[in-house]
Amino acid sequence: MTGKGNGVWVVFFLILVGTLAGCTQPYYGYPGPRLPETETALLVPDVGVKIYSINGNIVNIKHESASGLMKTTRAILRPGNYQMVLVPQHITSVKTFTELQVALAANRQYRARIKRNIGGNSNGREYELWVENVASGKVVSDIGTSANPFRQ
Repeated sequence: MTGKGNGVWVVFFLILVGTLAGCTQPYYGYPGPRLPETETALLVPDVGVKIYSINGNIVNIKHESASGLMKTTRAILRPGNYQMVLVPQHITSVKTFTELQVALAANRQYRARIKRNIGGNSNGREYELWVENVASGKVVSDIGTSANPFRQ
């Protein structure tokens, strides 16, 4: 193969990798054909929080700015009540989590949120996590707390 032929393959490979790096996929929390937005709810995580599981199914949904190929950045769910496990993403030494009960309505967008350093003097060791309606700001879940057990 000539040097020019190798260059073409290198360019093709770089384009392919760049395309895959930007690809994201939704998690569909229901079986069967895809439903219209009017019959589903959209759930996305904020920066710093990962949706680890929904009703016991591990989904690992991360904010769109998180690195990784073919990552899941959103969940499309039927209206209803869900049990979710949320994890603070900025803790590197140990992962803590909180379980929440969440109520979702059709044709709405929701965001999993995180607030660091609750309690005033915790130096970033405790976190509040919850889910809220994007349009109204209304909290539609429990407000859970999570703390790094090695920094108590």
